[in-house]
Amino acid sequence: MPANAQDTKTHPQLQSMIEDRLPQILENASQIGNAGVVIKHGKIVAADQNGLRQKDGAQAIGSSDKWHIGSITKSITATMIGRLVDQGKLSFDNTIADLWPEAVPHIHPTWQQVTLGQLLHHTSGAKANFSLKVLFNREFTNQGEIEAARQRAILRIMKKAPSNQPGSTFEYSNVGYTIAGQLAAQIAQKSWEQLLQDEVFEPLGLQSAGFGAPLETIPGDTGKSGWFGPRPLIHTPLNPTILQLWAPLALCI
Repeated sequence: MPANAQDTKTHPQLQSMIEDRLPQILENASQIGNAGVVIKHGKIVAADQNGLRQKDGAQAIGSSDKWHIGSITKSITATMIGRLVDQGKLSFDNTIADLWPEAVPHIHPTWQQVTLGQLLHHTSGAKANFSLKVLFNREFTNQGEIEAARQRAILRIMKKAPSNQPGSTFEYSNVGYTIAGQLAAQIAQKSWEQLLQDEVFEPLGLQSAGFGAPLETIPGDTGKSGWFGPRPLIHTPLNPTILQLWAPLALCI
């Protein structure tokens, strides 16, 4: 949420509607917890939350809790790349060979002419997802290891021909966006994570945005986030695609 969004709740009708509807939605959808907010001209005019912070827990969701929002990595990654295009650092017509020439000897010839635009439009021929071994990989101790693992996973995919002829077929692809994020990192000489910070989070004033599940302080919490391993490490994932961070190889926010 933008830092300048003020918690004023100035719209009684909307506030009443949210307070009435959230418990109904919680029950009808068998949710653990939910929240809703309406922002107008940078100000919060209505907001509420309902339910529990943790399944089978006892602590209610608070108004200042951070939320792990899934499946937004692609939209945020595309925004970051669009800004680099506007700055003249990238073109949607650039190919993988243009942007990552060091990889050319290690990838199938068909991949070399795949464009950045095709990767972003899910028409590159990339398959949908990485293997489970990649997605569940948690063997990282620092940012450098994450970036190296990300490159290895991408190059392993591109050793073989794409699943479809580039430009011919739409296939929703987390792999394609991971490749696109890697290309942007190559050109900018920054990590994907740093690029998102510089080109999206900071310009929008997103002071609480991060990568992976927020660190919890609930009594009895183990300091781990399910599949994702130790939370401090998960704040630097790997697959610029699943902004829910399926794992450090899956870009999530």
